[in-house]
Amino acid sequence: DFVATFFHVVAKRSYQAKTLDRRITLAELNELLDQLADAASKESNTREAREKVLRTMHTSMTAVEQKWAICIILKELKIRVLKSTLRELHHDAEECYKASGDLEDVCAKCQNRDTRVTPDAKKIQLFGQLAVKRAERVNGVDKVMPHIVKQMEKAHTSFYVEEKLDGERLLLHWARGAGGGSARVEFWSRQKVNFTQHYRRLYAPGRDADSKHGIALGNFFLDKVDSVILDGEMMMYNAWEERFEAFGSRPEVMNHYKNNTATGESRPGFMVFDILYLI
Repeated sequence: DFVATFFHVVAKRSYQAKTLDRRITLAELNELLDQLADAASKESNTREAREKVLRTMHTSMTAVEQKWAICIILKELKIRVLKSTLRELHHDAEECYKASGDLEDVCAKCQNRDTRVTPDAKKIQLFGQLAVKRAERVNGVDKVMPHIVKQMEKAHTSFYVEEKLDGERLLLHWARGAGGGSARVEFWSRQKVNFTQHYRRLYAPGRDADSKHGIALGNFFLDKVDSVILDGEMMMYNAWEERFEAFGSRPEVMNHYKNNTATGESRPGFMVFDILYLI
């Protein structure tokens, strides 16, 4: 652990908070990080330029501040959002964070601690960021599985174990168009990255789309469904061999579709395993 080792060494050699004339501000830290990025660019990538910035950071920051700066530089920030932290921010911050998982969104909604957040603002938002849960990773499946089966049999007469598909975890947001207009569809990753452009040519939002415009998503929903968020895996399916392609095959398959060189052998297929939102 480089960061821990760094802190152990620097803590004995750096300035203490009480010996510094003033504490560094976030704006000043951002400026130093920008200078370090410029010094590491191809145009001015010299050791002297980088050392100058790091020396300034060392002489103007405490050991704790340097530790967090190193985490930012190495992109090793492993910060957990604790309930106690959210409660300090605002009474409704925890509920807002459960819905979106986005701290920036939570801070925007909870600026005034004296004003309660509206109920709608604490709900899952269609075409908005969404905090998606992952299954807990366990060691020793052979030991854990009998316990899971026993617990499931207590509550249900029968249950199903779903196969784990190794694809690209995506969320499909779909909304029917108002007044018979065009429906809207977007694909989002668990890291809140919009992947819609990758699949726009393959998944048409409305009904009865021809092969040129891809699969018509509107055909899959009942007329009474206005909007939905589906959780699933985008898989690459080999139609000739009737099997899923290996993980990591998406870029190659999608490049064929982008360049109009697709043979139809392999095609993307969105495998839905949960409904997160339905109106």
